[in-house]
Amino acid sequence: MFYKTKKIRVACADKEMVVAIPVYSGRYTTEQLATDIAYASSLTKGDVVGILSALTKIASQYIENGHPVSLGRLGTIRASLCVRGSDTADEATVEMIKRVKILFAPSNELRAVLRTMPLERFKPGACIIGGYAISGSGEVTPLEQEEPLP
Repeated sequence: MFYKTKKIRVACADKEMVVAIPVYSGRYTTEQLATDIAYASSLTKGDVVGILSALTKIASQYIENGHPVSLGRLGTIRASLCVRGSDTADEATVEMIKRVKILFAPSNELRAVLRTMPLERFKPGACIIGGYAISGSGEVTPLEQEEPLP
């Protein structure tokens, strides 16, 4: 993964700091994911799209009913609440809930991938096309392809 640096203002420290932020080279769509899964399995692209659609619908129902959903080696998704605190239990009403959000907790296997993921500083003037990083000077470097999870 590539990263770049960005200046941010840290209010509590009353100063500017430089932090590393990821450089994303595009987002994969459901269609692209379905094509890759179909290629790596005995399923058709249509089967995979149908399964992903059903997964979204069914997982949403489970989460709505208060059940975390384990996605195996990927991780777990669950609902969580952002709330305002109160002094007593009687004051803790539905009005104290600011919003409901979805949390994703990666599996230990996925966390291990993140711990060993190579990081490289993105050079200004460079771009990422397909599986290659092209520097501002025109130098082309192949990016390492990730192995699919078994």
